Amino acid sequence: MPTWWDSLDSVTNVTWWLRWAGAALTMVGALCVIATLATSKRAENLRERRDADRSLTKEQTEQILAVLRGRPTATIELEYPVGDPEVIRFTEQIEGVLKAAGWRVSGTSAAIYTGTPTGLILVVANRSDPFALALHQAFKAAGIDAPGELRPNQKAVKLIVGHKPR
Repeated sequence: MPTWWDSLDSVTNVTWWLRWAGAALTMVGALCVIATLATSKRAENLRERRDADRSLTKEQTEQILAVLRGRPTATIELEYPVGDPEVIRFTEQIEGVLKAAGWRVSGTSAAIYTGTPTGLILVVANRSDPFALALHQAFKAAGIDAPGELRPNQKAVKLIVGHKPR
């Protein structure tokens, strides 16, 4: 046995240090449990947000309408990838907001793409189309990215509502 084992003072000091070490490790363990619970809850919230359907909030709707109202209106085509119920619901919501702003929707149709469109894509014949610019500004004011895509043969402004970005 070590020499300190036979000394009352030494054994008492070791016991005292072991109690403090045990208390400290218990506190570290408790903090780990609390941190695990917090990060698990955060991960669950992020998963729910990722998996939830997109929808325009009341504020976003108001921001889009504020930009589009009082400006000249246009006819727009809405298009979305076939077979995605979330995209259909989001397209219908966008259609309602555009109609509330006085825009005419010439058609809403499902399409098959060679790639996988995500988010919103404004399809225009030229970069200076005033209706596409207004629509781009309206989505931007609502915090929604809607990049443009040039197609010289495009007759009217088209909005492709793609899959939800992951």
